[in-house]
Parts: sequence; C-alpha cells; structure tokens
Amino acid sequence: MQRVRTRWIVGGLVGWFAVAAISILMPSDQPVANLTLIALQQAVFLICGIMGADWTQFTPPSGRSLLQGVVLGFGLYLTNIFSGSLVVYLLDLLGAHQALQLALEERSAMELVLTGSPSIVVLLVFLSVVIAAPIAEEIFFRGALQGRLAASVGSKAALVLTALVFAALHLYIIQFVPVMLAGLYLGLIVLRTRDLGKAVTAHSVANCLTFLAMLNTL
Repeated sequence: MQRVRTRWIVGGLVGWFAVAAISILMPSDQPVANLTLIALQQAVFLICGIMGADWTQFTPPSGRSLLQGVVLGFGLYLTNIFSGSLVVYLLDLLGAHQALQLALEERSAMELVLTGSPSIVVLLVFLSVVIAAPIAEEIFFRGALQGRLAASVGSKAALVLTALVFAALHLYIIQFVPVMLAGLYLGLIVLRTRDLGKAVTAHSVANCLTFLAMLNTL
C-alpha cells in the first residue's frame, strides 16, 4: 500500500511539471487558456493527493475546527504580509534593485490576468485561488506528501521538506521564503491537529484576503 501511495505522489509531481512546461510556452495574454492549465494542475494535485494520502492518519473536520481554521487563516495572512514585507525591506536595504523589480513582476503576473478581464474570468480566478487551490494543495502537500515523508524521515524533517517543495513548485524567487513559511505554518497545523480541514480553511481564508487586497489595488 505504501508503494502505491508513493507512486501517486510521484505521479502528482510529474504531472505538475508536465503542466508547468506547457504553461511556460503559453502566452500570458490568454487568461482562459492559463486558467485551464491551472485547473488541470489542481486536478492533478487533488486526484493524486486523495489516492496518495493515508486517510487513517487524519481526523474528520468539525464545525469547531473549521472556525479555528478561519482564525488561523487570518494569522497566516498576517504572516504572509510580514514575511513578504521583510524580504522586500531587506532587499531594498541591500540595494538589490533588480530583485525588487523581480518581486514586482511576480506580483504583476496575477494583476495582468485580473486587469481588464471579463467578470467571469475574475470569478473563475477567485474560485481557483480561494476554493480549488487550498483543497487540492493541502490534500496533496500536507495530506499525501508530508504524511509519506513523515513515515520515512520523521515528522519534523517531513514538515521542512514539504514546505520546501511547496515553495519551489510555486515558481517564485523573491517570494520563495514567504511561501515556504506559509508551508511550515500549514504543515504545523496538520502535524499538531491531524486535521486537514483546518489547514484547508486557513489556506482558503489567507488566499481570499490576499485576493481581495489585490483587487482593491487595481
């Protein structure tokens, strides 16, 4: 059974790389095509995460745990804001102007999709960022990958390794550390509570707040 789960996890990573390779060749001015690829990527994570996770290791979510997830989501959002601002401040302090420009470009990729897009596209992006991504990513990363690594290298090492993979697959450079910290935050939730639903809720709330804040600046 462990071998089967491992194959599903490897399959999820390979599938992600395949979709990422296609998306690199896709022009940035085709939001519908890019959204389709993102949806495919999330579907890969969801299916492979469901099949690769050992569900006996997790507790079923409850109303109380989901409410706690909302509170943790606000904490995750503040953590993201603080760590992202700190990275930009340190780069500015070091005079790394090219790195700062790269940070702006990483942010502008999403802004480019949202700016001037029809309402239906904005709605689809919202659903992808706030609903689909948290569910698919938490099931795959914290459910399947972290759980499988914990059985091999221990829970603490698994927590760090999963956060590193989580950050790497987001393909950010400047925001790598903030995303890794977010992965550690979410991984700790699952490690301490065995409640994937709580991590999904926290991830969803943080993404929602980030999305709304970005819309407010457009």
